[in-house]
Amino acid sequence: MKRWLVISMLFFLLIPNLHNVKAEKTAFLDVPNTYWASKEIQWASERQLIKGYPDKTFRPNQFVTEAQFAAIFMRYFFHEQIKENNAISHWADGYYDLAKKYRLPLKGYNSEKVRNAPVSRGVVAQVLAASQGISSDLHAAIDWMYETGITVGKNPNSNNKYENFAPNENLTRAQVTVFFKRMFDKGFVTFYSSTDTKTPPPDQWVDKREKLDVSKFDPGLFYSDSYDKEAVQPTVAHYNGVSRFAVSSVLSKIWEKKFDYINSPPYTISTLNKSPVIGSDGTLYIQEGYLFGPSSQGRIFAISLNGELKWSYPVGNGRNSPVIGKNGIVYAVGYNGVFAFYPDGTLKWKHQGKGFTGLALGEDGSVIVIHRVSHPDEEKMYMELISFHADGSENWTYRFPKGVYYEGSINPIVDKNGTIYLFDSYGKVYAITKDGKLNWTLQTNAYQGSLSLDEDGTLYISASSNIYQDFETPVITNGGLYAIRPNGTLKWKYDGIDPTENSPIIVENDGFLYAAGTEVHVLNKEGKLVWKMKNEEDFGKARIAMDANHNLIVLWQLYNSMDQLMILAKNGHVKYRYTLLNAEEEVSSSPVIGHDGSIYFTVAHYDYNKMYRIGPPESALRSEK
Repeated sequence: MKRWLVISMLFFLLIPNLHNVKAEKTAFLDVPNTYWASKEIQWASERQLIKGYPDKTFRPNQFVTEAQFAAIFMRYFFHEQIKENNAISHWADGYYDLAKKYRLPLKGYNSEKVRNAPVSRGVVAQVLAASQGISSDLHAAIDWMYETGITVGKNPNSNNKYENFAPNENLTRAQVTVFFKRMFDKGFVTFYSSTDTKTPPPDQWVDKREKLDVSKFDPGLFYSDSYDKEAVQPTVAHYNGVSRFAVSSVLSKIWEKKFDYINSPPYTISTLNKSPVIGSDGTLYIQEGYLFGPSSQGRIFAISLNGELKWSYPVGNGRNSPVIGKNGIVYAVGYNGVFAFYPDGTLKWKHQGKGFTGLALGEDGSVIVIHRVSHPDEEKMYMELISFHADGSENWTYRFPKGVYYEGSINPIVDKNGTIYLFDSYGKVYAITKDGKLNWTLQTNAYQGSLSLDEDGTLYISASSNIYQDFETPVITNGGLYAIRPNGTLKWKYDGIDPTENSPIIVENDGFLYAAGTEVHVLNKEGKLVWKMKNEEDFGKARIAMDANHNLIVLWQLYNSMDQLMILAKNGHVKYRYTLLNAEEEVSSSPVIGHDGSIYFTVAHYDYNKMYRIGPPESALRSEK
């Protein structure tokens, strides 16, 4: 099919340097074509972000005042909102009024002296980072400047990036044009207001949502019961995989929501390859993942039932779907840290930092995450499991053995007793108590995959195969399905399937297990195959969900034809087939079932990501009202 991911990789490797073109003659006498920032100065001048002087000079080495920087910033993001003639006592009053509205961390709101003084590089970093919703903390802002490639520092050979950035030094007119040109080239053209300053005291937030009239969410007998019971689908990883809603026998496209690749830094592609979760009012929450490498620009999006964007926030790219806890609190883990939001997007708390992944809620409402600590010296690398209280304060930390740097399970899962299960990238399974103590371990060949629990406490692993190098020796992990007893001993292993990543085992109450790879496999709970089916039209990989009537919803990512959505009866008979009409779109998530039987899933394209809502025709009519 659409081998656009391979093409994308080749694009990043082979694309020529588009800036190596002959320079146009600049409009300023003191900026020759050979000047290091001549192109950026010309660009900023043509867009009227910054002006020259009457003597036709630009004076590139002259310092920029804070007022001048504020004006350039507002012209860049809010050109249509600027009124140049609204100054009362200072020419930049209008720019500062707008900056105050958006709570930008400028220093000269109440001081003309500060406005007229040169602006520091640190303040510039804080304001530019704030424009993308990044914390205005100085170190976090400088980190963002480096990570996005907006700065390389004043001395690229320096070992201390903060000193190298020189936050206390002043910014020149040439440097400010370079910063904004890089912002433009990397797609940072839309202002995203940070919610840092919106955080209210816990007793002041009022839930004004109109909640849907649906039955309570039940994750299954052996799962922790700490998710929002009123939510339509508060988690996609921590339940038995059987929805309490039935899919309609007639389906049509209700809407599609496109997400452009506007903020992906170089050598990163943001993807929507994780499923959405759904709140009690039908709002969908979905987070951007990544190919090649994570970025601080990845966002969590809140999408209405009608497919409209309600809010977004830059949590950073992540490997997980969000989860919804009690009272509708939305939790997300990304490249920028661990975040808790009220349903309207107001930030409740955050724990900022790099290397966070994995997400589950403990039986007491605690937030369980995996933290990978990187370091140039491999001896100083490690991985740990952290438990946060529901208020964001740290509870406990468990550090994994030396040499364990990466998780294998996409998410940890938690049982009703508070025991946490996960496995590392070497296949070792860990059971950790609710107070952070190791209970047992079991070595398997699992490399990457997902976990499920049965009502008797059996732990299931759906593990993808992999080949990797270990000290120059090829290591092959053959994947498959594992069943592990509550005491940590292996019950059985099934080798007949190479499961699709992020497609978990569905644990049906009547004694059957469902798993998806290049075929859909149904097993009994002794690990014996009952039946299997493949897509007869093309080769590909499947992702699955199950509705309240025990119909199996299968999304097929096909290699040589258009992807498909199927509904299967319990015996594998195809009851319904829906074909995506765009052959260049590739299914990238597992399906999720909404309150009215709608099916939500995401696709990837080389120009964009997209979310689909496929449902009964009457839902389309309701959405149009």
